[in-house]
Amino acid sequence: MKKKNILTAVLSLCLVAVITVGATLAYFTDKSEAVHNTFTTGNIKIAVVDETNPTEGQVGGVKDPETGDIAYGTVTPIMPGDVISKQVSVSVNSDSQPAWVALKLTTNVSLSPDSKLTVNEANAAVKALIDQEVAKQRAWVEDENNKGVYYYRDIVQPGDTAASIFNTLTIPGEAWGNDYAGMTFTIDVKAAAVQAANIDTIEDAKPELSKLFIEIS
Repeated sequence: MKKKNILTAVLSLCLVAVITVGATLAYFTDKSEAVHNTFTTGNIKIAVVDETNPTEGQVGGVKDPETGDIAYGTVTPIMPGDVISKQVSVSVNSDSQPAWVALKLTTNVSLSPDSKLTVNEANAAVKALIDQEVAKQRAWVEDENNKGVYYYRDIVQPGDTAASIFNTLTIPGEAWGNDYAGMTFTIDVKAAAVQAANIDTIEDAKPELSKLFIEIS
């Protein structure tokens, strides 16, 4: 019994010795000063350009200084054959990043009680005027699946303005007969933009631009 107790005591002492040695160990250490990485994101800022600057022989509009809306025919009624001065585009602010841009044009008509046209027919006629002018400019392409949405073919740089989607609208001299008399129509303009960085083509930008029009509708 005594021998066993002695052995146990020796083992206990050895264990204490090991713990004591372990407690005296140290680690080689070092530390660095903090390095701050700063990332500043860019932004996209655009504005709708909607102007009237008639030259000789053209009909100009009256711009509301508060809303920016332009009214035509308030001073002199619009007549068949008139060429209306209207420039529509998108500008990218100078403090913005380069952007792909798009426009959405929505037409709305109000017909006189005597007209035999339907609202859909009249809207289609106004849309035809727009399409005729867009085709002349060739700088914009209409979305095949979302009529009335037009994409600008090139990137617009900060401080620049995209080429106008149209400069004039010509009221047909023969096609618009008495059924169009007393008609009022509006063209509402909305613009959207997405960064050009990391988006290679307008085709790549289309899904995001279309989504933006849904959000602002």
